[in-house]
Amino acid sequence: NEKTSPSKNKHGMVVNMLLNHKYAGIPRLHPSQVMYIGLRSTEPEEDAFIKHWKIRVVSAADIRKSEVNSYRKIADFVLNSNAHVSLDVDVLDPSEMKATATPAINGPHLDQILTIMGIVNSSARNYYATDVMEYNPRKFMGDDPASAARARDAMRAIFRFLI
Repeated sequence: NEKTSPSKNKHGMVVNMLLNHKYAGIPRLHPSQVMYIGLRSTEPEEDAFIKHWKIRVVSAADIRKSEVNSYRKIADFVLNSNAHVSLDVDVLDPSEMKATATPAINGPHLDQILTIMGIVNSSARNYYATDVMEYNPRKFMGDDPASAARARDAMRAIFRFLI
Protein backbone atom coordinates (compact mmCIF):
# COMPACT_ATOMS: atom_id res chain seq x y z
CA ASN A 1 0.00 0.00 0.00
CA GLU A 2 1.01 3.61 -0.38
CA LYS A 3 2.19 3.98 3.23
CA THR A 4 4.70 1.13 2.95
CA SER A 5 5.81 1.50 -0.68
CA PRO A 6 9.19 3.19 -1.22
CA SER A 7 8.30 3.99 -4.86
CA LYS A 8 4.76 5.26 -4.09
CA ASN A 9 3.68 3.93 -7.52
CA LYS A 10 -0.09 3.83 -6.99
CA HIS A 11 -0.59 2.01 -10.29
CA GLY A 12 1.16 -0.97 -8.70
CA MET A 13 -1.18 -1.10 -5.71
CA VAL A 14 -4.42 -2.09 -7.40
CA VAL A 15 -4.42 -5.73 -6.26
CA ASN A 16 -3.92 -4.69 -2.65
CA MET A 17 -6.94 -2.40 -2.93
CA LEU A 18 -9.06 -5.09 -4.60
CA LEU A 19 -8.21 -7.58 -1.83
CA ASN A 20 -8.64 -5.19 1.10
CA HIS A 21 -11.19 -2.51 0.22
CA LYS A 22 -14.23 -1.85 2.40
CA TYR A 23 -16.69 -0.52 -0.20
CA ALA A 24 -20.20 -1.75 0.56
CA GLY A 25 -21.77 -3.88 -2.15
CA ILE A 26 -18.53 -4.48 -4.05
CA PRO A 27 -17.05 -7.93 -3.55
CA ARG A 28 -13.40 -8.23 -2.66
CA LEU A 29 -11.03 -10.21 -4.80
CA HIS A 30 -9.81 -13.41 -3.17
CA PRO A 31 -6.04 -14.07 -3.29
CA SER A 32 -6.69 -17.41 -4.98
CA GLN A 33 -8.06 -15.44 -7.94
CA VAL A 34 -4.80 -13.60 -8.60
CA MET A 35 -1.67 -14.55 -10.50
CA TYR A 36 1.13 -12.13 -11.27
CA ILE A 37 2.77 -12.85 -14.61
CA GLY A 38 5.99 -11.30 -15.81
CA LEU A 39 7.18 -9.68 -12.58
CA ARG A 40 10.70 -8.35 -13.01
CA SER A 41 11.42 -6.43 -9.85
CA THR A 42 9.49 -5.94 -6.64
CA GLU A 43 9.90 -3.97 -3.46
CA PRO A 44 10.36 -5.89 -0.18
CA GLU A 45 6.86 -4.76 0.84
CA GLU A 46 5.42 -6.30 -2.34
CA ASP A 47 7.30 -9.53 -1.66
CA ALA A 48 5.79 -9.64 1.85
CA PHE A 49 2.31 -8.94 0.39
CA ILE A 50 2.68 -11.75 -2.17
CA LYS A 51 3.95 -14.16 0.47
CA HIS A 52 1.26 -13.22 3.02
CA TRP A 53 -1.59 -13.70 0.54
CA LYS A 54 0.07 -16.71 -1.16
CA ILE A 55 -0.40 -15.08 -4.55
CA ARG A 56 0.91 -17.19 -7.39
CA VAL A 57 3.66 -15.71 -9.51
CA VAL A 58 5.19 -16.54 -12.86
CA SER A 59 8.08 -14.10 -13.05
CA ALA A 60 9.86 -12.85 -16.13
CA ALA A 61 12.84 -14.94 -14.98
CA ASP A 62 10.58 -18.03 -14.83
CA ILE A 63 9.46 -17.38 -18.41
CA ARG A 64 13.08 -16.94 -19.57
CA LYS A 65 14.09 -20.14 -17.75
CA SER A 66 11.27 -22.29 -19.13
CA GLU A 67 8.47 -21.02 -21.31
CA VAL A 68 6.82 -24.46 -21.32
CA ASN A 69 6.65 -24.72 -17.50
CA SER A 70 5.51 -21.11 -17.21
CA TYR A 71 2.77 -21.54 -19.79
CA ARG A 72 1.64 -24.75 -18.08
CA LYS A 73 1.36 -22.94 -14.71
CA ILE A 74 -0.70 -20.20 -16.32
CA ALA A 75 -2.98 -22.66 -18.13
CA ASP A 76 -3.52 -24.65 -14.92
CA PHE A 77 -4.36 -21.45 -13.05
CA VAL A 78 -7.01 -20.24 -15.49
CA LEU A 79 -8.39 -23.66 -16.47
CA ASN A 80 -12.19 -23.57 -16.33
CA SER A 81 -12.27 -20.27 -14.44
CA ASN A 82 -13.36 -16.78 -15.22
CA ALA A 83 -10.47 -14.60 -16.33
CA HIS A 84 -9.59 -10.96 -16.69
CA VAL A 85 -6.13 -9.91 -17.86
CA SER A 86 -4.72 -6.61 -16.71
CA LEU A 87 -1.80 -5.92 -19.04
CA ASP A 88 0.60 -3.23 -17.94
CA VAL A 89 2.76 -2.72 -21.03
CA ASP A 90 5.82 -1.94 -18.94
CA VAL A 91 6.08 -5.71 -18.46
CA LEU A 92 7.34 -5.91 -22.05
CA ASP A 93 11.05 -5.85 -22.61
CA PRO A 94 12.16 -2.30 -23.50
CA SER A 95 13.53 -3.60 -26.80
CA GLU A 96 9.85 -3.72 -27.79
CA MET A 97 8.23 -1.17 -25.47
CA LYS A 98 9.89 2.00 -24.26
CA ALA A 99 6.68 4.02 -24.50
CA THR A 100 5.79 3.60 -20.85
CA ALA A 101 6.57 5.36 -17.60
CA THR A 102 8.51 2.52 -16.00
CA PRO A 103 10.31 0.40 -18.61
CA ALA A 104 12.62 -2.23 -17.15
CA ILE A 105 15.05 -4.67 -18.67
CA ASN A 106 14.48 -8.42 -18.95
CA GLY A 107 10.74 -8.37 -19.41
CA PRO A 108 8.89 -10.92 -21.53
CA HIS A 109 8.78 -10.32 -25.27
CA LEU A 110 5.65 -9.53 -27.23
CA ASP A 111 5.34 -13.03 -28.69
CA GLN A 112 5.41 -14.46 -25.14
CA ILE A 113 2.71 -12.03 -23.96
CA LEU A 114 0.53 -12.91 -26.94
CA THR A 115 1.06 -16.62 -26.22
CA ILE A 116 -0.02 -16.07 -22.60
CA MET A 117 -3.13 -14.19 -23.73
CA GLY A 118 -3.89 -17.07 -26.12
CA ILE A 119 -3.52 -19.56 -23.27
CA VAL A 120 -5.96 -17.56 -21.16
CA ASN A 121 -8.36 -17.30 -24.09
CA SER A 122 -8.31 -21.04 -24.77
CA SER A 123 -8.17 -22.32 -21.16
CA ALA A 124 -10.50 -20.07 -19.20
CA ARG A 125 -14.22 -20.81 -19.02
CA ASN A 126 -14.94 -17.13 -19.59
CA TYR A 127 -12.32 -14.64 -20.74
CA TYR A 128 -14.12 -11.43 -19.83
CA ALA A 129 -11.74 -8.64 -20.71
CA THR A 130 -8.26 -7.31 -20.99
CA ASP A 131 -7.33 -3.85 -19.87
CA VAL A 132 -4.15 -2.38 -21.27
CA MET A 133 -2.41 0.35 -19.35
CA GLU A 134 0.64 2.56 -19.21
CA TYR A 135 1.18 2.93 -22.94
CA ASN A 136 2.41 6.47 -23.41
CA PRO A 137 3.57 7.17 -26.96
CA ARG A 138 5.16 10.47 -25.90
CA LYS A 139 7.22 9.00 -23.08
CA PHE A 140 10.92 8.36 -23.71
CA MET A 141 10.54 8.65 -27.48
CA GLY A 142 12.48 11.87 -28.03
CA ASP A 143 14.96 11.24 -30.81
CA ASP A 144 14.25 7.53 -31.20
CA PRO A 145 11.67 7.01 -33.95
CA ALA A 146 12.60 3.31 -34.23
CA SER A 147 11.61 2.71 -30.57
CA ALA A 148 8.39 4.64 -31.13
CA ALA A 149 7.59 2.45 -34.16
CA ARG A 150 8.32 -0.78 -32.24
CA ALA A 151 6.06 0.34 -29.38
CA ARG A 152 3.25 1.21 -31.82
CA ASP A 153 3.69 -2.15 -33.56
CA ALA A 154 3.50 -3.93 -30.19
CA MET A 155 0.29 -2.11 -29.29
CA ARG A 156 -1.22 -2.93 -32.68
CA ALA A 157 -0.37 -6.62 -32.19
CA ILE A 158 -1.97 -6.64 -28.74
CA PHE A 159 -5.13 -4.96 -29.98
CA ARG A 160 -5.32 -7.22 -33.06
CA PHE A 161 -5.23 -10.18 -30.69
CA LEU A 162 -8.09 -8.73 -28.66
CA ILE A 163 -10.38 -8.09 -31.60
